[in-house]
Amino acid sequence: CYLNLQANTIAEIHILDEQHAVMGREATVVERAHLWPLLLAMFPGYAEYEQMAERELPIVILERCSA
Repeated sequence: CYLNLQANTIAEIHILDEQHAVMGREATVVERAHLWPLLLAMFPGYAEYEQMAERELPIVILERCSA
């Protein structure tokens, strides 16, 4: 999924019965510093996975495309 978003940043997401066009981008350093602890609080296993992967896991921000 991440590699697909790198190749084509425009995607479509479905939330319940609604569809939204979005643009994906990698979180900035500042955004990641804020979001990573929140993600670890929800999914503690990410910390171990990131260590095993020996790389920083990307955080993708999805923003709605303007209509």
